[in-house]
Amino acid sequence: MSRRQQPIVAPKPNHPERWLTIRVYGNILYTTGAWGNNNMQLTNANPLKEAHIDSWMKDCAEHGVTAVLWQANCGGTLTHTSPVFPLSGPPLPPHNDAWLPVWNFLGDQIRAFNTLTVGIAAAHKYGLRFAYSLCLWDFVDSPFEDSVFHPNLWMLSREGEPFFGVPCYAEPKTQELMLKYIRDVLDREIDDLAITFFTHAQGQGTDRPNHYGFNQSLTEAYKKKHNIDPRQGSFDASNLASITGDAYTGFLRLLHKETSQRGQRLIACTTPDGTWGWGGSGGQQLWDYYNESQSTPTIPPNCSIELQWQQWVQEKIVDGLLVSVSPENSIVQCQEMRNATNIPILLWRKVNPAVTSDQFSLFEDEAISVGEKKVDGYVVHAMFVWMKNASQFGDYPPKLWHLIRYATGENPTHTED
Repeated sequence: MSRRQQPIVAPKPNHPERWLTIRVYGNILYTTGAWGNNNMQLTNANPLKEAHIDSWMKDCAEHGVTAVLWQANCGGTLTHTSPVFPLSGPPLPPHNDAWLPVWNFLGDQIRAFNTLTVGIAAAHKYGLRFAYSLCLWDFVDSPFEDSVFHPNLWMLSREGEPFFGVPCYAEPKTQELMLKYIRDVLDREIDDLAITFFTHAQGQGTDRPNHYGFNQSLTEAYKKKHNIDPRQGSFDASNLASITGDAYTGFLRLLHKETSQRGQRLIACTTPDGTWGWGGSGGQQLWDYYNESQSTPTIPPNCSIELQWQQWVQEKIVDGLLVSVSPENSIVQCQEMRNATNIPILLWRKVNPAVTSDQFSLFEDEAISVGEKKVDGYVVHAMFVWMKNASQFGDYPPKLWHLIRYATGENPTHTED
């Protein structure tokens, strides 16, 4: 196991960090032309080559990116080999039959060479930090739920109904599986392990507020702390979210032990008030509120968690925070968090291809503030960047580079060509 004392690419002191998410499967499909103007264009697709990934990293370095956030998951499968999770593509079926041709194509591309190994080497070649995106709550729509996670390892309702896609991190078996997966990733010489919000479970299911979180390990902890069995009668939803948060904090302690002994940073996602959850319109409202300045959520999500970032900082079990916050007041709230901590505060922002001009203006203001060192970094979550045949998204990559350039401290007057 690697025991390096310093990361391969160290963050530059007094310079804001500028991250760009690389969603591997999406960029593979758009780079090769498998996805394009007519969605699936497999007859015109070219094989993925290592040179493609090299060009991604070169492009990032030339546009002012300091770190890439490598998102390798695809609905519970991965775009690289793992001792726990299977590779995307056959023999597993896609979650939707319409995906079958492109699913087969994707499977062929990621079996040609190890995309993770090539990505790490290419990032370091161009002086970029390599952060691995750990999507702890994005196992929805996978066709193999029971083959990796036993049904009892998902978040459960009072009746024992599983919330597929969202594991319970209070369960020792869940911890065992995830640590085995994560150790394999850490040993590949990444620089940062970043827990991210991205999940397809956000608005999953019908509205059933506070319906999940009644796993035996959680309810026993609730009963011990509050002298009430939440499965038998009324319960306090905020207390249940806190108990779930306690279990998650315990899992972070295990993760930080693994990263710290390898000289890597653990960056954990949170919101300023620690509120988060998944499922139903309540889960979707949370996402819209924190990322798109939509109205305050009016209904609780189906499953909630308290993200205890103040405790994480106090215990020194995280090395940075990835903050999702409404863009209208994001800088002030991130500054307040920075004043309360001594670790980097990185503002996370998802930028959709269909971003409106009003939304993008808010994102520009954020990036400018990062460039002025009011926040420690800006993390641009891109759906894809490199395209062969997708002219309808032609203005999307320039917008992403535009934000990155603002975050360097430069002020471009127009989006780049």
